[in-house]
Amino acid sequence: MSHLARAITAKRTGEIRAVVETPLSSLMAFSEQWTPESATLRYASRYRIGVTLECCAFVVDGAPTTPAMNRANRAIIEAVFGEFREHLIAIRVALSDHDLYTAHDRLGDLEREMFSMEDVK
Repeated sequence: MSHLARAITAKRTGEIRAVVETPLSSLMAFSEQWTPESATLRYASRYRIGVTLECCAFVVDGAPTTPAMNRANRAIIEAVFGEFREHLIAIRVALSDHDLYTAHDRLGDLEREMFSMEDVK
């Protein structure tokens, strides 16, 4: 699993909403017959789920922020995609050697590592 997938967090926003659960609501039925007695009122909390990508830098007042932005861009890109460099190099080498079977295998390894849901919190 990628480092990015491991960094995904869920933070409670503090917003809540009443949710009416009916006997058939888990079946996603839109035309259901139910009575208020068979419905359950529960509360659901809203969560903000995602990843924050940021970098801190000190910039002298009045100086352009472009160099700091360039360094931050590079650092964030490296943090997100750098872990896949070894796979990409192996694929490039296999393709340079016209070894399509190895390139195919390495591409499969890369895909599994990028999109695997193993070890998700």
